[in-house]
Amino acid sequence: MKFRYLILIGFILALLSLTAVSADENATVMDNEADLSVDVEAKDTYDGNEYNREGYTVSWIVGVKNSKATAHNTRVQVSLSKNLKTVSYHPTKGSYDIKTGIWDVGDLKSQENAVLMLKTKLLEDGRFTVSAIATTDSNDTYPDDNFNSWSIESGGTNKPPNIKYRA
Repeated sequence: MKFRYLILIGFILALLSLTAVSADENATVMDNEADLSVDVEAKDTYDGNEYNREGYTVSWIVGVKNSKATAHNTRVQVSLSKNLKTVSYHPTKGSYDIKTGIWDVGDLKSQENAVLMLKTKLLEDGRFTVSAIATTDSNDTYPDDNFNSWSIESGGTNKPPNIKYRA
């Protein structure tokens, strides 16, 4: 429950940090209106005849896409639940800071996307969540799709549900 509050607080802070555009500036910003969207998913959670357990690794894919004009200085805050440890990471664009969880994507042109591949180790059985919030210095015309989260549960030979939800 505490983790959900942290995600909600992060989401609110991300929304507050978006650049406000006044009506007078709107005409000049029209060519610079971005539309970011972010997606998170587990790449592989099944190994042999059972789902991953404590000590196993799970790969995650965090993707960000821009649908309109260039999104300048795009950043994605990636949050892992405390029972996950990052083993390796590979961004297709920009750089990722493993300590802060900030993926500095840089500028995303219209219709451009970028992917961050994370390999994590499950520290204990239970529910695992990866969340991502995307921001840009450009005017984002639809910030409601800048947050996404994916959760899985480990343990057992019965197939647990993969749960995908949005805030």
